[in-house]
Amino acid sequence: MALAGSDARSDLALPPPRAAPARPRAALFAPLPGDAHSFGALMVEEVFARAGWQTEVMIEPERKELLQHIADHSLDLVGLTISCDCPNAKLASLISAMRSVSRSPDLKILIGGRMVNANPALVASLVAEVGADGSAPDACGALDLAERLVPVQALVARFGA
Repeated sequence: MALAGSDARSDLALPPPRAAPARPRAALFAPLPGDAHSFGALMVEEVFARAGWQTEVMIEPERKELLQHIADHSLDLVGLTISCDCPNAKLASLISAMRSVSRSPDLKILIGGRMVNANPALVASLVAEVGADGSAPDACGALDLAERLVPVQALVARFGA
């Protein structure tokens, strides 16, 4: 039996169209340029990757290399680990530069690590002073915070997925 015309097709039971899956949230993790300790960035990256984020990690990046990577890739979040003493002005300058080169106007930046966690009472003021979006005492806390800062619904609206 041959089917012709739109009337014949209306009798077919087609499955409803499926929504395309949302683009995975993308994150980059790195130690602060000049900081030789990358273990924290590797640990946080692993937690995010297991949670379904598209992740990358840079080991001992130079400032220029980090900024170039952020400029070249669509990222939703950058996580910086800080294990050495760093002047707040230097960190604020880096965060400002990361935002200025980012492809995403909504780039979120988290800071963490031994030096950030050394004085929990001052974390909120440090985050505000350097222009970061938040901090967490550990990788699971960072994931919880990041998932609130970069909701999947925002990605669907932004990329039409």
